[in-house]
Amino acid sequence: MSKVGFIVYANGKKDEDMFDGKLHFDEYVFPIQLDTTWIEISIKNILNCLNSTSLPKKGEGWNGAGCEQCNYKEKLADLMRKQRSSQEKIEA
Repeated sequence: MSKVGFIVYANGKKDEDMFDGKLHFDEYVFPIQLDTTWIEISIKNILNCLNSTSLPKKGEGWNGAGCEQCNYKEKLADLMRKQRSSQEKIEA
């Protein structure tokens, strides 16, 4: 993996005399230095997570912060518990 990346930026030209069904752009390319030190360990962590026979605990996924799905499922479970509790009160 290269330690140099590129940002490509294109901005539509506003000062063209005619549109004529064509858009014209000013284009710029900016080289940037990349920090690649995190990639190898992240790939190893992802592979270990995928090869595991058990699900990671919340917050212990490949990135150490868990995933959005954990938060969504937790919120859904909370809503379902509240709904069940409300239903039980109505039936009682």
